[in-house]
Amino acid sequence: MNDSQQERLELCVICIYNHQMATKTAKNETKRLEARLSPEDFAAIKHAAERQGRSLSDFVVAASLACANETIAETEAMVLNQKASEQVAELLINPPDPTEAFLEAIRYRRKLIR
Repeated sequence: MNDSQQERLELCVICIYNHQMATKTAKNETKRLEARLSPEDFAAIKHAAERQGRSLSDFVVAASLACANETIAETEAMVLNQKASEQVAELLINPPDPTEAFLEAIRYRRKLIR
């Protein structure tokens, strides 16, 4: 291996190391979340966490993530019935002629971006 190849190899190793360290730091980063709740709600959540053998923090994070993922899944996907699906397909295949208001909006946008 000549000096030039050795230098390139060392540079690659340094780049890979720096990338791995940056990735490791980013993966270990955490954020803090605080909440105020009634003593009754706190007791119920604590009791549920104990029943699952989890820490209070672990229980709250797991339950929050499950709820967040469910909410995201429900709101990101649209489910259409057969009739609505057919209407959407028909409009995509045979779109209606643009209205005058639509054409005016296009003309206005073109003026803005010039």
